Amino acid sequence: MVQESHDVLVAGTIQSHYYNRAMDVRTLYSIVGVVFFITPIAVLYALRSHRDRAVWLWCGSWLAFGITALLIAARDLIPGFLSFHVAHIFFAGSYVARTVSITWELSDTRQAWRRSIMIRALIGCAYLLIFFLLLAFEVSERTRLLFVQVCSFASFVEFFILTIQLSRRLQNRGSLLITIMAVLMAFGFAIRLLGVLFDAGGVGALGQGIDQTIIVLSTMVGYICGNLGFLQIRVERMFSARQQALKRLKDATALNTELDRVLTAKNELLSKLSRSSGAAQSGVVVGAIVHEITQPLGALTLNAEYLRRKISEGTALPSLSVVAEDLLASLRRINEVVDSVRQIFMQKESSREAVDLGRLLREISDSAITQTIQARIELSTEIRNDIVISGHMIQLRMVFLNLLQNAIAAVKENLSQRSVSIRLEQREDTAVISIADNGPGITVELAPRIWDLYVSQKAAGTGIGLWLSRLIVEHHQGSIQYATSALGGAEFTVHLPLQSN
Repeated sequence: MVQESHDVLVAGTIQSHYYNRAMDVRTLYSIVGVVFFITPIAVLYALRSHRDRAVWLWCGSWLAFGITALLIAARDLIPGFLSFHVAHIFFAGSYVARTVSITWELSDTRQAWRRSIMIRALIGCAYLLIFFLLLAFEVSERTRLLFVQVCSFASFVEFFILTIQLSRRLQNRGSLLITIMAVLMAFGFAIRLLGVLFDAGGVGALGQGIDQTIIVLSTMVGYICGNLGFLQIRVERMFSARQQALKRLKDATALNTELDRVLTAKNELLSKLSRSSGAAQSGVVVGAIVHEITQPLGALTLNAEYLRRKISEGTALPSLSVVAEDLLASLRRINEVVDSVRQIFMQKESSREAVDLGRLLREISDSAITQTIQARIELSTEIRNDIVISGHMIQLRMVFLNLLQNAIAAVKENLSQRSVSIRLEQREDTAVISIADNGPGITVELAPRIWDLYVSQKAAGTGIGLWLSRLIVEHHQGSIQYATSALGGAEFTVHLPLQSN
């Protein structure tokens, strides 16, 4: 009996000596809480330029775990509401954020990730509901502790399964370290669960026991491994992103080099074009001359046909002198057109003169009488007298004759009524000339481009007339516009400034 008492005394002395040397559980939990609280902040700072949702969730989960450890370490020193209710709310939040941070890496779609969040959130809420019910019904601390340890172990088993999937996908050292973390933490909580289950460990959350020491050590080592692994994954991704950025920069540099080559080729082409600009300008001049002399040549042809017909009929020609004068006038106009077009394209300014627009428009309408009669066209004029501008007579004749010939050509497409009108009026200090017809008008597709060179609605048109007309009108500080006429066809209106006194 004495020997038995002596053995018990020795065993108690050894156990007391062990616990006096070892840190108590409250201190261990406090250290865990501080480490788990500080480390996520350091990780966030280290990844400050590459924080995505996974980073925030990962760091937030372990920050919540650290707060849980600190609140449990302060049990009996702070209100029970904080060390029980609030601590386990943070614990459940830690579980949700921890697992969701891994599923963020594993989910191929946002929908799958959101489904993962919902499932883990429901599990976390169910855990809290059961734990709070155990508290409300004053279930024994051992039962509550057993429930918490079972749930903790199950959560880290699930975490281990997720890290295995992550490791298979990433196949790097970082994912392997996170898997080691899950193994160590699951091992620590398994030992603690066995200690509670078989009453072989510390009694209560802060009870002394070897199982408490094991869970703290395994958690600390696993936590260090996991965060090193997480940082390694992030650094690897940062490096990969940098490599991709360098590749894009290299591609951009190559593109810039190619662009420089193209620009050099373009400049060489422009240089060649500038050397051949004289020929190109000559081509435009020739086209304009051909277009403009076509109209007086038409008048020459009509008069020549008239003269030939009268001669073949053997009819006396008392009007021969009149016809001859018309022929000579047409020839003079051809020469004047050539000179005028040359002056425009050579950019030489000839002397301006006072131009009586009323007289000019009457001359143009009279020159078209034969043509309009033969084509059964009703040509009406509303021309005001004494409207004088300063300009170039020949150039303005080209403009108005071109507009009139366009109107005549347009109404020839009509099967019945064919109408063309010429109107001259004064609006304040501007002369307004309108030439309208009841032809088909300009198509909607062509209307925006009718002033462009070589654009024409007529099948046999050169596309020079309207372009040249606008050039001449703008040369006279005026403007020319197109609109649908009241007659139903096209109406071209020219505005020219009046001659100042």
